[in-house]
Amino acid sequence: MVVSIRIQKVVWLFGAILALFTVSTPTQAAKTPVLRNTIHLWHMAVRVPQGFKESGGPSNSLGTTTWTITGPSATITLARTLYNPRSAFQILPLQPQDGGVIPRGTSPYVSRYDSGSEVTINIVTRKGTEDSLTVDMQTGSASSSPLAHAIIANWQHPPLLTTTQAVTKLERVHNWYHGISLGLSRGTPNSQWFLVGGPPATAQQSWYLFHTINGGDTWQLQRYTVWQGCQKWKSSISLVLAYRATKWCAL
Repeated sequence: MVVSIRIQKVVWLFGAILALFTVSTPTQAAKTPVLRNTIHLWHMAVRVPQGFKESGGPSNSLGTTTWTITGPSATITLARTLYNPRSAFQILPLQPQDGGVIPRGTSPYVSRYDSGSEVTINIVTRKGTEDSLTVDMQTGSASSSPLAHAIIANWQHPPLLTTTQAVTKLERVHNWYHGISLGLSRGTPNSQWFLVGGPPATAQQSWYLFHTINGGDTWQLQRYTVWQGCQKWKSSISLVLAYRATKWCAL
């Protein structure tokens, strides 16, 4: 009798464990989207679930080409803007943090925007192009969607622009098209500061300060700020000195 009760307990325990895995496995599988197809568009590619297709071909507006991929649960939008050497604004850093603090270990040429059902990744590539990927979920939040995360993780694109490559391109801009402002200050033969003004805006023009300690072999984004009432600058040297003395004065 004792042996029979023990056997029944073992059978019951085994059945409970089996039921637990039987219930959990489909739930876990639902959290791991299967991306079966790869859609290639220009120099980009994105992996999508079965049933997602490009719709209508690319559209062009103001120099930007856009592709739309639709599926039963989401809409994916890919966009690219070719590099225009006469206008260097698009190779400036993206979305610096408030207060001009540049996060360590994060490229200044990639940014992410989450807004309800949409999540968008913007990048600047080594080709100088601006590329973006937007995933718009039909239901729920995109930032918490396993499908949106899987699509973003499998987005194939050219490598990101580096700060050194960006400064090299900026140094080669001789035609300051659309009023772009460039200035170079040399503290020592190795230590140099490179100041670049973003798109002009009333009292809100952005400024980027790059620094090198090896004569320009490599550059780092040292500071980002917004113009807020400082006197009009006369040269890059005056601004660099203002930065070193008063932390960008009123910036």
